[in-house]
Amino acid sequence: MFQHLEDFRAAWSGLQKKWIKELLSVERHALDSLATEKGRDAFRIIRSYHRLTRLEKADDFAIVRDNLGARLGISGKGAGGIRDKLETLGVLKRTRNYQPNKFSARYRWLLSD
Repeated sequence: MFQHLEDFRAAWSGLQKKWIKELLSVERHALDSLATEKGRDAFRIIRSYHRLTRLEKADDFAIVRDNLGARLGISGKGAGGIRDKLETLGVLKRTRNYQPNKFSARYRWLLSD
C-alpha cells in the first residue's frame, strides 16, 4: 500500500513541475507571491477556469465563492479573501459584481499571453 502512495506522490510531483514549467513567467511570479498552499491551489483552479473560457471563446468566467471554498476545503469567506487577493495582485479583474440569487461575480484573467 505504501508503495502506491509513494508512486502517486512521485507522479503528482512530476505533473506539478510540468504544470509550473508551462506557466508564463508573469504567472509563475504571481504564483510564487502567494504565501499559502490554499492560495496556490486557488490560483491553479481559477487559471483552469480561464483556460476553459479561452477554449469556449468567452470573455470572462464566474467564480462562485462558496464553490471555490468547497474545492479548497475552506469557508466561502476564506475563498473570497483569496479571490480578492488575486484581484489585488493583478491576476484577476472583476467584470461583473455578484447579485444575490441572480448572478455570480465574473472575472477576467489578466496574466495572458
